[in-house]
Amino acid sequence: MRTQSSFIIAGGIIVAAAVAPASAAAAVNYFDQTRVVTAYNSQYATCPAGWKVVGGGFELPRDFISSSATGTSYSYKSNVSRPTSQSWQASATKVTQTWQSYQGTWRTSYVTVAPAKVFATCVL
Repeated sequence: MRTQSSFIIAGGIIVAAAVAPASAAAAVNYFDQTRVVTAYNSQYATCPAGWKVVGGGFELPRDFISSSATGTSYSYKSNVSRPTSQSWQASATKVTQTWQSYQGTWRTSYVTVAPAKVFATCVL
């Protein structure tokens, strides 16, 4: 009885191994079908036709400063970073603060700018 059970179990393993596909052949290799698209000084990085955007990001400009000599400072803040139908969209705001000594206050201005670099991760 024990021998017969062993043959049944062994036969089931052999049949399962013969029917199951090899894991490498059955797996989808996403890295062969992934592409990163980069756009400089733009608000959009667009995937090629037929590709779908699945992620993205951006880098802000690196010209932010803080100067006590001139009383001026620049910094950046992120406004939006999101996917659209075929691209990744990003925008930022440049914040400028200037010391106005005659008034004794800081003057702040805001300007929307394109990030230094926007990238989209695309899959086929």
